[in-house]
Amino acid sequence: MNFLNKARKKAEEAFKEIQTQAQSSGKSRPQNANEQAPLQYPQQHSPQQFPPPQFHHHQQQHYSQPASQVPQQQPYAISQLPPQGSQQTSFQQGYPAPQPNQYYPPPPQVFGGVTSPFAPGQQYPPPPHQPSAHGSYQQPPQGHPATVPPPHEVPAPVPPPQAQAPATVASPQNATSKCLAKEWVVPSRHKFYCFIPSIGVSGESFTVCANCFQSNVASYTLASNFIEFHTTNESLRLVCDFSIPRIRNIWFSQCVPRNTVQPLVDFPRFVEKLSPCDGSTISSPGPFWITRNQTIPDLAVCQTCFELFLRLTPFEEHLENKTYLETRDWSCDLVLPFFKRALIAELEKTSPSFQDLANEFNLRFKMAPCSGVGNPISTFENDQSQSLVFTAVGGKSGNICFACYSDCLANTSLEDEFVGAALSTDQKTTVTCDLASGYSKSAMEIAVQQGDIEVWRSAVGMAGKVGVCFGRKGVTEEEWEKKVAEHGSLAQWWHVNNWPSIEICPSCYWLIVKLFKADSMFSPITRPLRGGIVRMCFLAVSSTPLDTSPESPDNFETSLIWRGRRLRDAISTGSETGNFSKLESEAASLSQEPPPCGGNDRGFKRPSGRKWYGRLSQDMASTDDCTVVMCEECWSRTVKGTPLESAFSMDLTDAAYQHEGETGYMCQPYSNRARMELRGAAQRANLASFARYWNTREALRKKSQQWLPILQQQALKQQMQNHQQSMNIMLKVNAQANALSRIGAAGVAEAAVSDPGVRYGNSQIGYDSYTMGRAEAEQDWQNASKMDTGLGASMSTAAESQRLIQLASMDEAAFKAYE
Repeated sequence: MNFLNKARKKAEEAFKEIQTQAQSSGKSRPQNANEQAPLQYPQQHSPQQFPPPQFHHHQQQHYSQPASQVPQQQPYAISQLPPQGSQQTSFQQGYPAPQPNQYYPPPPQVFGGVTSPFAPGQQYPPPPHQPSAHGSYQQPPQGHPATVPPPHEVPAPVPPPQAQAPATVASPQNATSKCLAKEWVVPSRHKFYCFIPSIGVSGESFTVCANCFQSNVASYTLASNFIEFHTTNESLRLVCDFSIPRIRNIWFSQCVPRNTVQPLVDFPRFVEKLSPCDGSTISSPGPFWITRNQTIPDLAVCQTCFELFLRLTPFEEHLENKTYLETRDWSCDLVLPFFKRALIAELEKTSPSFQDLANEFNLRFKMAPCSGVGNPISTFENDQSQSLVFTAVGGKSGNICFACYSDCLANTSLEDEFVGAALSTDQKTTVTCDLASGYSKSAMEIAVQQGDIEVWRSAVGMAGKVGVCFGRKGVTEEEWEKKVAEHGSLAQWWHVNNWPSIEICPSCYWLIVKLFKADSMFSPITRPLRGGIVRMCFLAVSSTPLDTSPESPDNFETSLIWRGRRLRDAISTGSETGNFSKLESEAASLSQEPPPCGGNDRGFKRPSGRKWYGRLSQDMASTDDCTVVMCEECWSRTVKGTPLESAFSMDLTDAAYQHEGETGYMCQPYSNRARMELRGAAQRANLASFARYWNTREALRKKSQQWLPILQQQALKQQMQNHQQSMNIMLKVNAQANALSRIGAAGVAEAAVSDPGVRYGNSQIGYDSYTMGRAEAEQDWQNASKMDTGLGASMSTAAESQRLIQLASMDEAAFKAYE
């Protein structure tokens, strides 16, 4: 395997250097090959020499062994981040949301004696899912349904002079420059080329990065058919079409020999007929592509990926089209990053080997899935039953399971940052995978893009120190004052330069802004803390689909999340282009919006300065009129500028704060449904239609809320009965134990004397006791056994609690349907 070869080679070189240094110094203690001076190495954790897993090669290698862990320290809380998106690393695509209050332990190193920069005892937050070698990977052959053109519909090139053109033609010797855009990138960051206008193909339909153009195109006369690509569309993302094996082979096998670009011109039109591959599971008999002779028995490839990555390559002959008689669930495996990268890397070799590729694929299918955050790392067991993982080179921090290394690092610019290592027996239950969390994976994607492993190490190092994003609920400044006293500078809030109202929390600053190198666009909030002021983070997390248009806040759960999506998109674009002007313009636009609604999560008090508008019913007995109070934002999004604006524009600010209570006053029509109903009625000038909806909603809300004190009282009753039951059981057990003890003592006394000829007892215990003490002990046992523990009453109360909860749930569901 490519990545295992490199890992083993690096581990072998390090181990050989250790042996050489030990021999030359006359000492038996091994030395870390990555350090200048010998390091104290725990003898019980010394590296061991052993043969590696046997793949498509047979040479023996050596794995180093991670050192034992350092003593545990107090862990820190973890920050919550956006949900996971697709493979493109940007805010537009999103990130998986880790769970709060998770911690990560210090990763072991290749060699002992090197201090970890991570705080000991910490773990990264968990990912929303982990690829499973026995689930996502080991499943029936999977791919796409037959909604794509069959192979014979591939555009036919101009007939060549010979009978048949070769399947592939070797690329020129100078075709060695690294492709700049194997993944989606902003075109302003790299130079691209496209067809000249006279070809009739739109610029973004076929693009070649500058490196691939210079290596593969520039030396041919066909280069005159290309010009430099330019665009003003900041949201456009491009991928180099020469990174697709099919394109490269068409160029060298058809275009160059025939001196025409027509085959490439036809190809985008052909691709438009293909169904996009997203890896989703499909129930159908096929068709899909599998390997001949079951060389890779678990592999399935959809028609689209076969056409793009395997057609016209040396590996095409190793696959066959398959359609089963019965319907089965399947999905395409090439959509997974590891398989796609491994395939492209093998095809880029001078002499591609399908057997080598098969060995890599088969090994990945067999790997155990990542065990997740906080769980002992899933290891790869080689033929000698030795537990192998990947660990950071140079004695640095970081341990990664084979599955995560394969999916995130293999065949990338950072694959050599980790080497194979063996876990000692005690480490098998203590070492965890440092790529288990969604945030860690996202940070690693960005590190790979930037070619700097320290980007990842710095990001995950801060993840355990800066807490979680408070989102829409926010935090009052008096509450935050306590955080400042506890955490100092790490509790610092920030705002966009020149726009002090656009605030972000410490978590989002350190884990998002710093990660995307946008920190120069933010300044610390230095004004004094004031009681009653609520801070809301404008980079709040969103679970809204990534392709949701940010044009309207109605497309999102809350307006704060809408703000966050716009700012994250701008930060992503700025990070990719190096120009954060979009962030400035978005901040300027958002600063003109009213303060975001707090919904039913956050109430506001008078010092916040919030304004409240609405309507007071003119006829409390009528269902065609209503009373409703709303925040300034909801007012502006529903009735402002409509025929009913004046009907809902009473200034109720003072009245609202008179009823703020302990939690502050909350906006009433906070939901998208309520705002939609109000906006529609206001635009139609139909007050009665909204009033009827609102009065029904309010009645359902009050009915739902009336269950709260009832359920609280029932819970208290249940708790008291459970406590009394526990006490009764304890008393009963003690009484029985005392009686048994006395019965045993009386039995010993009776055994020591002869039969007195007198019996003691009664109808309950019988008349077989030799002594009065034995009879009394037997009676006490009977009395203790009959003691009531209250179990029946407790069970009855529990049943009543379940009945009340069910009724309350029904009322809550009815309100949710109207909310």
